[in-house]
Amino acid sequence: MRRLIIGVVLVGLCAAPVPVLAQSAGNLELNLFATGSWHGENKFEIGFPQAVTPIQQSFKLKQGLGGGVRLNVFNSGHWGEEFVYSYENNNARFITQTAPGSELELGMQIHQFSVNTLYYIDSDESLTVRPFFVFGIGGALYRPTDEAKGIARDPLRGNLPGFRESAQMAFS
Repeated sequence: MRRLIIGVVLVGLCAAPVPVLAQSAGNLELNLFATGSWHGENKFEIGFPQAVTPIQQSFKLKQGLGGGVRLNVFNSGHWGEEFVYSYENNNARFITQTAPGSELELGMQIHQFSVNTLYYIDSDESLTVRPFFVFGIGGALYRPTDEAKGIARDPLRGNLPGFRESAQMAFS
């Protein structure tokens, strides 16, 4: 898996200058991009009344690769807007640390989107590099696969009846 990630990143870096990945027309610019994610672990405990003896568990999304599209609208001077969408295929991991210990992986799709306003520090649009500040709003949709939902509902395999689609809002 590590070789696959390194290979995809290297191919992406080599292909980045290809004109097809960034097209512009007038005040619009369209970019395709690849993403990589490293998620943190969330530890929790299942206690009474669901379990007489507390059960130590953790939840973590695996490292993942994805891609997306970015539409940038250049306005004159200091201001611009961007619209971003990305998709990642991933696995949600539920790990039980309490003996005997177990791990359950369920397939998941992650859709992320945002609408941002850009403030360019320098208003000269002819510059090759233009640093900017960004602020905006977005969100993420976590959607389990049909197979993952079936496993989660099955008391003998997943026993996670509340495992379903969820969404989160984000500010940048």
